[in-house]
Amino acid sequence: MIYVDRINWISHESKDAILTLINDKNCILNCFCSPCENIISGEFKETLYALNQSNTYIVYDNKEESIEIQHDKIAHCIVAKVTNINEKSVIANGFEIILEYLPGDVSNGDIICFFCSRIDSY
Repeated sequence: MIYVDRINWISHESKDAILTLINDKNCILNCFCSPCENIISGEFKETLYALNQSNTYIVYDNKEESIEIQHDKIAHCIVAKVTNINEKSVIANGFEIILEYLPGDVSNGDIICFFCSRIDSY
């Protein structure tokens, strides 16, 4: 399960926030949420989307799934397993994320690495 660990409000009025999510494996991911109606410690059930995805490639060296939050706290470098090429869905450390695209040579079960400038939930 995924839970909301922190809420950093950008605007209470428009309900824009950056959420810090944590899962049962104690893995962390930050995402933009609007409108945000989540509560701290509440279960998070929304879909996650990688935005401004770039540098996507297949990893051939048995690399483990990972999520590295970048210095700006919004961008991420992610190593993930492709779960559904038709839906462009991947899973990284228990977080399911929908991508903007997958390279043409990717198959279900492949491990890929990609960078995204932001992860959104809606």
